[in-house]
Amino acid sequence: MARPEVTYESVERGVQKVIRTYDDGRVVTKFRIKYADARGKVQFKTVDSHRVKDARDALIEAKASVMKGQHVSPRDASARFIDVAREWLEVKQPDLKPRTYESYEWTVDKKLVPLHDVRMKNLDYRAVSTFRANLSKPKVNGDRPAPSSVKRTMLVPHGICEHARKRKLILENPCADLDKVKARKPQKKMPSTEQVEALISRLSLPTPPRQDSWGRMLKERPADRRWALLVETAAYTGLRAGELAGLQARDIRGDQLSVVRTVIDLPGKYEAGGGLRLDTPKSEASARTIKIHDQILERRLRKHCANLKPRDFVFGDHDDEGKPRPLNHGNFYKRVIKPAADELHIEMTFHGLRHHCASFLIDLGMSPVDVAAYLGHESAAFTLRTYAHLFKEASRDYSKEFSKRRAAARGEEVSDNVVQLRRSGKRKPF
Repeated sequence: MARPEVTYESVERGVQKVIRTYDDGRVVTKFRIKYADARGKVQFKTVDSHRVKDARDALIEAKASVMKGQHVSPRDASARFIDVAREWLEVKQPDLKPRTYESYEWTVDKKLVPLHDVRMKNLDYRAVSTFRANLSKPKVNGDRPAPSSVKRTMLVPHGICEHARKRKLILENPCADLDKVKARKPQKKMPSTEQVEALISRLSLPTPPRQDSWGRMLKERPADRRWALLVETAAYTGLRAGELAGLQARDIRGDQLSVVRTVIDLPGKYEAGGGLRLDTPKSEASARTIKIHDQILERRLRKHCANLKPRDFVFGDHDDEGKPRPLNHGNFYKRVIKPAADELHIEMTFHGLRHHCASFLIDLGMSPVDVAAYLGHESAAFTLRTYAHLFKEASRDYSKEFSKRRAAARGEEVSDNVVQLRRSGKRKPF
C-alpha cells in the first residue's frame, strides 16, 4: 500500500492539523502539537483526536510537564531497555569493583533478556511485575529459585530504571512500586571449635593416597605448614578468603594485623589473560587493623613470617621469575580444605570459619560494635542482623547482677547466692 499524501495546516500557535489523503480517496485528519522541551529542543507530538480542543489540552499539559521538570521526550521514551542498560553499566563502572561490575553485566546479558527489546515508554509496573513473577517460577528440573537470588537479580533493573528516570526517559521508576521480596536468611552454619581444631590438626599431617573424581590414584602429599596456619588464622581472626590471600608479611607487626588489600579472581574478559588480581578491601570498613588475641597464633605467624620478605604473601608462593604470587583460593579449597573436611565428616564452607570467629568473639562477651569492627562489617546493625541468634544465646541472666549492685549500694553484704539483709534491734512499725 502506497504512503498517503500528508499536508500540514497551522491552526494556531503550537497546533497543526495533519491531513492524510490515501489513494482510495480516504482522508484522515488529526492534530499535532509543537513545543520546546527543557533543553530548548523543539518537540512534536501527534494527538489521536480530530478535535482542536483535545490538541489545545495536550499542548497545555505538555508545557506544564516541561515547567515541572516532568517532561519525557517521545523520541527518548522510545529507547530500548538494553540500550539504557548498557549506558547504566558504563556510568556505574568507575564506582564498582570489577567483580561487582562483572556480576551486573552478567545479569543484564543473561537474566534480563525478556526486557531487552522493550521500549522505555512501555516499561510499566505490569511489565516489571510480570518479569519478576517469571523469575520466581520453578526451573526445568522443578527447583524453585531462592528468594535471595530473585532479590539480587531485581536490584539491577531497579538501578537501570532509576537511571532512566533521572535521564527523563520515564517519569517514574516502575520497580519502586514492587513489593519487597521476602527472603529469609538461613541460620549461619559454622563449625564448632572442636571441629576447627580437628581440621587444623589434620592439615598438619601428610595427605594419604586418595582417588580423585576421575578415578585416578593420587600419591601421598607431604604436609604444608601454610595450610594449617591459614585455617587457624581464618578461624580466629575472621579474615575473608581474599583478605587472607592478599596478606603480606609486612602487614603483621607483633600482635597487630592490618587488612589493606584483597585478591580477586577475574576472567580474561576483564583482565589481560584473566587470573588473580590485587584489589582494595571489600569496603571502607573492611580496611582495618585488628589485634591477634590468640598468643599461640601470634607466635606461629611471627615464626612463619621470619623467613619471608616484607612483600611476600604469607600464604602464597613465587612464580618462575621469583616474583611473589598470591594464593589461588579456589584451588586451595578444592584440593586441600574440602578433602580434609570430608575425611573428618565436617560439613562446612571456608566462609564458615569466619562465622566461627564471630561466634567465638560473641561467646567471649564482645559487643556488637567491637565484633563489627573486628570483622570489618559495614555497621553493628549488620552484625546484629547476621548473628542475632548468637547474641541471644550468649545473653546472661541479669537478675542476680541487679540485686547484687543494689545491695552493694545500700551497704549490705553480697553473696553469690544470698543477699544478707541488715537487721535492726527493733522492728519498725509500718
